[in-house]
Amino acid sequence: MAERPEEERHTPRIVPDADASIAAHRYRYSSSPRVWPLWCLIVLLGLALGGLGYLAWQERQGMLEEIRRLEGQLSNVHARFDAFGDNRTGAVDSLEGQVESLIDDHRSLRQRVEEQERLLDSVRETGIDDSELEPLQQRLNELGEAIDSQKALIAAIRTSLDALERAGEDGRAFLATRLSGFESAQQHHSERLDNMAETLGTLREARDTLRRGQRELEERVDDLPVTDPERLQGLEQELASLTRAVETLEEQRDTDREALEAIRGRLSSSQAQLTELRQNQVALSASLEALRSQ
Repeated sequence: MAERPEEERHTPRIVPDADASIAAHRYRYSSSPRVWPLWCLIVLLGLALGGLGYLAWQERQGMLEEIRRLEGQLSNVHARFDAFGDNRTGAVDSLEGQVESLIDDHRSLRQRVEEQERLLDSVRETGIDDSELEPLQQRLNELGEAIDSQKALIAAIRTSLDALERAGEDGRAFLATRLSGFESAQQHHSERLDNMAETLGTLREARDTLRRGQRELEERVDDLPVTDPERLQGLEQELASLTRAVETLEEQRDTDREALEAIRGRLSSSQAQLTELRQNQVALSASLEALRSQ
């Protein structure tokens, strides 16, 4: 068998060419910025802001409910005091007029009885018949009955005055009870005002914290490379919502402060009205004592 010539045999090359590259091709990729911590911070700030807003709303609702309850109590107390004062004033005036008229009638009757007695004595001394004295005696009896009826009426008026005085004492006891209730309510509202002041301080601190976080977020957003416009727009919207939430908290704080000032003014006016009612009760007691002494 014939052998192939050596020129046709090809042996593989072991040594590469000088211009051949022995290293693998490597592609460089730009690393994207990590924004998940920023999103976590935004979510945490949103949750904290929502919690603070819910707490402020709950406190505001409780304060408004307390204000409505106090307004109802004050209106009821004013209506009762007005009706009580009008009835007492009219009753005292009418009783004073009746007592004065009865006293005048009683004096006039006494004078007439004394005159009739003097007339009878003079008639008896002159020796007039009994038949002529019968009309005078009958008149004297009628006058005595009128005096007895006047005495009974005066006793009834005194009984009415005693009942009115007892009613005045009951009214004073009721006023004392209402005053103690108003004082306790005022103390409770003072405590609520202190708590609201502390809450406002906490809200201020939270607002400052949110503002600092907002500034940090703005700085971090400015430092981020402009690679994703949609993501940047979402961050800007989150920042705008945080800003609106901070403004809402400030408006709620101002509204709560105005409500607290209104409550303080109403409590002061109620205290002045109760002081005036106390003075009216003292004057009523003095007038009752004067009527009893008469």
